[in-house]
Amino acid sequence: MVAANRPLTWTDYVAILKCKAGELGAVKSCRLDNVVPLFEVVDPRNASTKLIQAWPASSGVVWVHSLNVHNMDERPFAAAVDSLFACLETEVSAVPVITTSEPASLLSTVRSIVAAQGRGLVLRLDVEEILEFGNALNGEVDDVLSACSVSPASVDLVVDAGLVAGTPSVRAAAVSQALQMLPSSTTWRSLVVALSAFPIDLSSVGKGSVGELHRNDANTFDLVTGSYTVLPLTYADYAIGVPTHDQAPFPPIPNIKYTHDRMWKVHRGHERKRPGQQYQALAVDLAAAQYFATAQFSPGDHYISAVAHGHDGPGNAMTYLRAGVSHHLHVVSYRLASLGVP
Repeated sequence: MVAANRPLTWTDYVAILKCKAGELGAVKSCRLDNVVPLFEVVDPRNASTKLIQAWPASSGVVWVHSLNVHNMDERPFAAAVDSLFACLETEVSAVPVITTSEPASLLSTVRSIVAAQGRGLVLRLDVEEILEFGNALNGEVDDVLSACSVSPASVDLVVDAGLVAGTPSVRAAAVSQALQMLPSSTTWRSLVVALSAFPIDLSSVGKGSVGELHRNDANTFDLVTGSYTVLPLTYADYAIGVPTHDQAPFPPIPNIKYTHDRMWKVHRGHERKRPGQQYQALAVDLAAAQYFATAQFSPGDHYISAVAHGHDGPGNAMTYLRAGVSHHLHVVSYRLASLGVP
C-alpha cells in the first residue's frame, strides 16, 4: 500500500474516480500496493461511510477532493468538509485535495485538517490555467500554501490535463510547457500528471459491435516523461470515466468497457430495451475474446466470467462500470510495475 507522507514514484498510480457506487465498489476489492484513489466528492455530508467501507486505513492513503458542484454557501460547505474529515480521521488515511480557487472559509478548514492529521495536502492545478495565468497563478499557489500553513515539501501536486483536447503530441506539448512554468518545481513531495482520453459518449462505437478506442492519455504521458527530467512523474487518469460530472438524461445502451494494453475494447449492445439479456450476451462475448485477461486477473474479470458462465448477473450499468474500473486499475498497476509505462 502507499503510506501517507510517502513521495509517489513513477511506478505508483493515481486513479481519479467519482465517489459513486460503481467506482467505490471497484476500489473496495482493490488491494494493489501502488494505487492511490483520488475521490471527487460532490456531497461531503454523505460520503464518510462510503469512503470508510471502500478504502479503510489498511488500504493506504486516499486523496479526497470535495467539489461544491451544488453551489452550497461557502461556510456550510466548509463545515461539511470539516465534518467529513473528522469522521474519516481514525478510519481512513485521507488527505484533502484543493485548488487555488477555494474560498477563505474552506482554506481555513483545510489548514485545521492538515494540522490535525499531519499528512500534508494535495494541490490540483489545471494545465490550461497554468498556461493562461503563468506567474500570476504562481502567486496564488504561494497564497494557498501559506493559508494552509504547508510548504511544497508536504504537498502532492497534481497537474491536471483532463480537459486538454488534441492528439497525444498536442496534449504532451501543453503539459510539458505547464510543468516548466511551475513554482518550486524541485521541492514538491510528489508531482502527478493527470490525463483523460475516454470519450464522453460511445457514439463512435456502432450498436451491436466491438469498438476500439486508443488510450491516448497513456500515450501522452509517455511523451511527457520523455521530455521532463526535473522530478519523477506519477501517472494519473480518470480510468474509464471522464473529468465532467454531467448526468446522462437516460440509461445507456448496455456496454462493457474493457482496458487492453493501449486500447479500450468496448462491447456495445443494440438498444436500451431488455438490458439484462444484452449484458449477459456481452459478458459471454467478452469472456470468450482472446484479449480477456482470465477470471483471476481482477475482481472485475471474475464478475464478467461469472456472468458469462451463468453464476452471476445479468447485472446493470453500475455493476459493469464497477467491473470495468476494477479491471482498468489492475491493468495500469501491472503495466507500471512490470513495464514502467501505463
